[in-house]
Amino acid sequence: MKRHSARQRTGAALQGACDGRVPSGSALRRAFTLIEVLLVLALIGLFTTLFMVNLESLMSETEADAVETAFWSATREARTRALVDREPQLVRFDTKAAAFVVEASRSQNTRRVEVDRSRWAEDVKVEVALQKRLPASQFSLVRGQLVEVREVAAVQFFPDGTCTPFLVSLKVGRDERTIEIDPWTGSELLAADAS
Repeated sequence: MKRHSARQRTGAALQGACDGRVPSGSALRRAFTLIEVLLVLALIGLFTTLFMVNLESLMSETEADAVETAFWSATREARTRALVDREPQLVRFDTKAAAFVVEASRSQNTRRVEVDRSRWAEDVKVEVALQKRLPASQFSLVRGQLVEVREVAAVQFFPDGTCTPFLVSLKVGRDERTIEIDPWTGSELLAADAS
């Protein structure tokens, strides 16, 4: 068997690479080009930026979303209890406790759905108003503003699955939301459906 020196083996590998053959062994090691390294670094930077933006948006929505989540839990609870118990249920907001209260209209059965304020700053103010839309004949003009709604203390869910038509106005810090509820389904009435 004939032995070749390292120089002869490298020369043979280089000649094979020029012929289109794949060099054997570790004669030629492939390295990453500068463009490949820069491309990988750019992709890592892009994914990091997208992750941070999404994380920031999730953190900023928690206060208003916590109130809205508690509202939807309370309305779902009231509607379910009205259907199951065959007894009308009232939903109101307790400002001092920052909780929605679901209570049966004829019995002492009460449940509180509290707003999760565990991650809030202490100075965040929560205002919830349950409102009823007035008929056009009862609109009034107050200080140059047309008043189309009237605030109500509570809204009622009936044993047939319907509820009194109402709006809920949520004000949490600087975030304000108004949700109109469909009296037939108890779900949000979208702007196109409101007319």
